[in-house]
Amino acid sequence: MKYIKKNPHVIEAMQFTGDNFEEIVEFTNGRADYFIHDGAWKLGIASPQVQMWIKPIGLSIEKPIVEGDYVIKDEASGYGEISVCNQQLFESIYKEYKEDV
Repeated sequence: MKYIKKNPHVIEAMQFTGDNFEEIVEFTNGRADYFIHDGAWKLGIASPQVQMWIKPIGLSIEKPIVEGDYVIKDEASGYGEISVCNQQLFESIYKEYKEDV
C-alpha cells in the first residue's frame, strides 16, 4: 500500500470584517463584489449593511461571504483559485506563516 502526503503550501487569506469590502475586492482582483443595503452608512451615521460574494466563473456558483469569513487565494492551484471559509473552520486548519528573513 502506498501513502501519499499532501505537501503543505502557503495560501493568502483575508478576513471579512463587515467594513473592509473594498479591500476584499482588491485582494480577489475583482472576483468579489458587494452591495450596500444601508442608506445610513452612505450618510456616514452607521456601519454598513453589506452583502458580499465571490463571482462565479464558468459553471461554478456564486459564493456568499459573511462577516467573519476568510477569503482564500490559492495561487499554488495553478488557477488562482478564490474560495471562502468560515472563521471557525479556517482557524482550526490554518496557522499563520512567517517567512524566515
